[in-house]
Amino acid sequence: MYESLDTESQNIPMAKVAARSLGNHQVQLGFSDVPAGATITVYDKAASQTPIATLKTETGGDLATAPLAFDKQPKLLYYRTQLPDKEISNTLAVAIPQDERKIKSVSLEKGPKKTVYKEGEKLDLRGGTLRIQYEGGQADELINLTHSGVTVSGYDAHQKGEQNLTLQYLGLPVSGDLKVQVTGQDEGKAKEAAGLYITKKPKTDYLVGEKLDLSEGRFGVLYDDETEETHSFTDKGVEITGYDAQKTGRQTLTLHYKGHTAEFDVFVSPKAAVNDEYLKQEITAAQGRQSTLAYTFSSEDKKAVLVEKLNAAKAVAENHDASQEEVNKALNELKQAGAGLDGNQRYQTAREELEGLLESVREKGPKDELIAQAEALLSSQIPTPQAFCGDERKVE
Repeated sequence: MYESLDTESQNIPMAKVAARSLGNHQVQLGFSDVPAGATITVYDKAASQTPIATLKTETGGDLATAPLAFDKQPKLLYYRTQLPDKEISNTLAVAIPQDERKIKSVSLEKGPKKTVYKEGEKLDLRGGTLRIQYEGGQADELINLTHSGVTVSGYDAHQKGEQNLTLQYLGLPVSGDLKVQVTGQDEGKAKEAAGLYITKKPKTDYLVGEKLDLSEGRFGVLYDDETEETHSFTDKGVEITGYDAQKTGRQTLTLHYKGHTAEFDVFVSPKAAVNDEYLKQEITAAQGRQSTLAYTFSSEDKKAVLVEKLNAAKAVAENHDASQEEVNKALNELKQAGAGLDGNQRYQTAREELEGLLESVREKGPKDELIAQAEALLSSQIPTPQAFCGDERKVE
């Protein structure tokens, strides 16, 4: 009896294979948990013997193809796996997304973190991103500069000085400047700033007329000896230019420090119309309240509060630059001052005291003139605290 030999490689399960459409009929395949030593071949037809992509790994792990270009977006792609000392596996298929997106433009969204290199050092694009804009209003997409569809030219590790690099994504040009600095190995030379990068943006949304707020902004400084420092936007020696508080829309501001610059955007929106109608109505009501019993009989400290809040409300109403928050605050404080008047209660107390005194005087048979004066005051439409006080003394 013979033992059967397992000579065929096991293919990567379809559950561990994913296809991604990059736009412009370009596709990328990704494979996870690939065994060490495996070779994966990709085909555009099930029966094809000529691969359109080949991936190899010595250590195993995750693999991804370079972008694969087609005249027309395929519906399926096929793949086979071969392990060391075994025959190639069977063929499996992976479905391709059919979104048919077309790229409109590609721009540099964020530069890589490292922009300063010592002579001979390899280019490092980690931390950088591109913005992909599609036709037809489809949502933009951000991808890393380390993506296999990104190509860079213009970098010379042995050419000291500033270098302007050229980026492409899927063969398309990328707008935006990417500059790096290559430094030598000079000894005994004081370190010099070689570049800036923003680590945390300050406030970026403003209303027209609003003052620039830099308190939360942070940036890093790269030096020619590869050391770094972190600074605040408000530190000594930092200058910010380009902000116009009266200009609406997106504005690009420039941070200047030690002869280098970094840019960031802010957006200035038109100021929303302030609704001060209720404040004006309350001012009119408060002015009218000053001739009522609630005010005239109120204690002096409460009248003083009303006058203070009324004057403050008038100032806000006359200030064309006042915010809605300031208007609302003035309105609420004026209302509270009006509600705090205690004149009605004090008038009622004074009236009851005068009526009590008057009743006792009638019983003793006082002069008719004094009683008539007191009764006239009680029926008056515009009594005053002074009049009440005077009549009380006479009656007593």
